[in-house]
Amino acid sequence: MRIQRISSITAILILSIVTFASCQSSQKKSEATQSENGFEKIDKATFKKMMDQPNTVVLDVRTDIEYKNGHVPNAVHINYYAPNFSEQVAKLDTSKTYLVYCHSGSRSLKACKIMTTDLNFPHVYDFSGGWKAWSSGE
Repeated sequence: MRIQRISSITAILILSIVTFASCQSSQKKSEATQSENGFEKIDKATFKKMMDQPNTVVLDVRTDIEYKNGHVPNAVHINYYAPNFSEQVAKLDTSKTYLVYCHSGSRSLKACKIMTTDLNFPHVYDFSGGWKAWSSGE
């Protein structure tokens, strides 16, 4: 009886350790994917805190019409759909930190990938809520 109880406790401990290790492994994979992209997604509160920091540039990658209809103050505008988007971005100072946004997050995600993967920008953040989150009352 005592041996069965010890075996049950041992089995529960082993199962707990395996479950914990599995969760830690999944978390590390998620963190690795984020750093493999070379950039991090940020929310509106973080965007607001970071945008006024020295050497930080807010980059709006929406169309000309979207930009003219409203944009984050002091944002630099480079249209993601422009045929020379990569060339325009390549002219930017890579030593600065870039907070990239579009309408809701799709173009900014792609722009961040280009900036980090193709152009080797080291400090890039994707404001995934974009103009939609910025202009909302939240």
